[in-house]
Amino acid sequence: MSGKRNKKKFAYIVLVVTIIIVGLTLFALLDTNNSEMIDDETRELNKLAVRLVKDFKGTDDKGSTIEEHLIRKINLFYNNEDIFNDLSTELDWSASRKPGETNKIFEVIFSLKTYREDSKFIFNINIENGEISSGNVAAKVVINTVNSISGIG
Repeated sequence: MSGKRNKKKFAYIVLVVTIIIVGLTLFALLDTNNSEMIDDETRELNKLAVRLVKDFKGTDDKGSTIEEHLIRKINLFYNNEDIFNDLSTELDWSASRKPGETNKIFEVIFSLKTYREDSKFIFNINIENGEISSGNVAAKVVINTVNSISGIG
């Protein structure tokens, strides 16, 4: 009789372990799908934040964009050296939700690394209303210049 009990206990243990493994596998699959969807959504919101900063033309939406101003400023600084095609030049636009803010506030960073210097321009953008502010002095100068070119400042 004890042999039958041991077989039943073993069968129950195998059944419980199988259910746990199947449950954990399903949970992991669902979690992976959710994080992929979140990643896609986050990626799209980051792209939107970068595009809004690049295309910002001042508070009256006239004049040059931030991107055009940065290109002009860099070309002047490098005396038309074609710095953008130099193999040592690294350009990067990146965005992420700003910590401690609402889900609609993003920090957008334009970084430029050249043989001469490393520069970072940090912008804060509300993707809901397009309101932009600076996150560092370099970005503040750019925003002020874009606003003054458009007739604001």
